[in-house]
Amino acid sequence: MEKLRFIHAADLHLDTPFRALSSVDEELARRLKEATFNSFRRIVDLCIEKEVDFLLIAGDTFDREDQSLAAQLRFVRELERLSAAGIHTYLVCGNHDPLVSWVEEMQLPDRVVRFGSSKVGKAVYEKAGRPLAAIYGISYRTAREDRDLAGKFRGPDGDTPFSIAMMHATPDDPGPHEPYARFRLKELIHKGYDYWALGHIHKRNTLRDHAPAVVYPGNPQGRDFGETGRRGCVLVEMEKGRKPGIEFIPTQEVRFEEVRIDMSGVDGFNELTHLDRMALERISDPHPEDSYILRIVLEGRTPLHKRLARSGELEELRKALNEEAAAGTPFLFIDSILSETRPDIDLEELREGNDFTAALIKKVESLEPEAFLQEVEEASGLPPAVLRRVHLDSAGKRDLLEKVKWMLLDQIIKEE
Repeated sequence: MEKLRFIHAADLHLDTPFRALSSVDEELARRLKEATFNSFRRIVDLCIEKEVDFLLIAGDTFDREDQSLAAQLRFVRELERLSAAGIHTYLVCGNHDPLVSWVEEMQLPDRVVRFGSSKVGKAVYEKAGRPLAAIYGISYRTAREDRDLAGKFRGPDGDTPFSIAMMHATPDDPGPHEPYARFRLKELIHKGYDYWALGHIHKRNTLRDHAPAVVYPGNPQGRDFGETGRRGCVLVEMEKGRKPGIEFIPTQEVRFEEVRIDMSGVDGFNELTHLDRMALERISDPHPEDSYILRIVLEGRTPLHKRLARSGELEELRKALNEEAAAGTPFLFIDSILSETRPDIDLEELREGNDFTAALIKKVESLEPEAFLQEVEEASGLPPAVLRRVHLDSAGKRDLLEKVKWMLLDQIIKEE
């Protein structure tokens, strides 16, 4: 019975600069500079360890079109390791690394196939002298790909046991990603391929697990707080007539996580010295070998609210915690500590009073979000077009109104 084993990766974004952090010390800068390369090195190690037939890279190998020579050389060096181990690599180019951006003088190693952009190309993988899989793929020719790439795939045209299609493309719901090369899932299902190796969407997602499998592995290294959780690639094992095995394997150098901590009832500032430990306890899917960059958001009603609101207080706390936390391996670095706490007051008691504070609470709570925004517009004197640029859904408007209420109460209490 024919069997096939390969690793599917995408969106390596080698040489990502990691500019989104609020503060980066020298040691963290060094770690982050190497993060994307180290995650790719782990993918290559996995290929060799698992003795896979080949590696698929579904676009955005590099983070930008003007990729550095050093980044290209390091990428080629890892491909040479695969080639020396007898492992093939097949790759397509995406919007961050379109075909026109690749340096012509860069020679790819043996057993590496980079698909062109004019039409869907085909490469046949042979094992023990027999064709085992046909891999089809097409690259972006420029950064803004407006062609219907999915429509260019016509289905397998040979008689290999397995067929795989590679594409850097966007599904119906692109989320925060640019909607390049849009496709509908139903378009892919009846093309006749066994597996669709997709890239571009950084969140891991199996759109369909068999007949055919349609898979986004996600990016192997998160780059900011919009890409939290474990990141990696997928190991795929296929056997004719059976549902493929698709196993996620983490490869990230460091995890980005935003953690919210309820400070309700916390009345001692000394308790904040354990904030890093409290944050780790609240991470979903934790692993002791993982390193973290954290954004900590404090919330809830607490007597510490005024202290936390002092200018520079949380930044000093962050620095103190990082002096110890970032030194270990695996390491922990706190990028920022934000306070969304509220005064520890008895709202019911204030609401029942006969003073200005009670009247203010009742007034704000009686407002409908739309009426509130209209009053703001009228009072601000700003042109209506300015406020119309603030796109909030109904939940967002209610949340804004609630925050205004607590800001006003906090200011009143401070004055008192």
